[in-house]
Amino acid sequence: MITKTKTIGSLKALALSLTLAPALMTGVALADDHKKKMTLREARKAFQARFDMMDGDKNGSISRAEFEATQPKFDNIDTDGDNAISKSELRSFLKSVRQKRKATKDKP
Repeated sequence: MITKTKTIGSLKALALSLTLAPALMTGVALADDHKKKMTLREARKAFQARFDMMDGDKNGSISRAEFEATQPKFDNIDTDGDNAISKSELRSFLKSVRQKRKATKDKP
């Protein structure tokens, strides 16, 4: 049974995911060089590339399954379990993503 509270919670989680998605899409790439500013054209190109990557079946839309398969789980970012992502939690998450990416690049 879906309750109003569960539905609202799910919608809030989805809204947060959609709000964070652009930050996660472009923020991780820019985090290594935070002084660099993206032009509107570059941001649109990065957005389209990320959208295309997330749209696994290439039907022009991202299903819930496609979205969830490509985005970090909320609980992975919300490390203190308070059902909210703080700036420090997001910073820590993005830092770990950068470190993992760097470690992967450094491997022979």
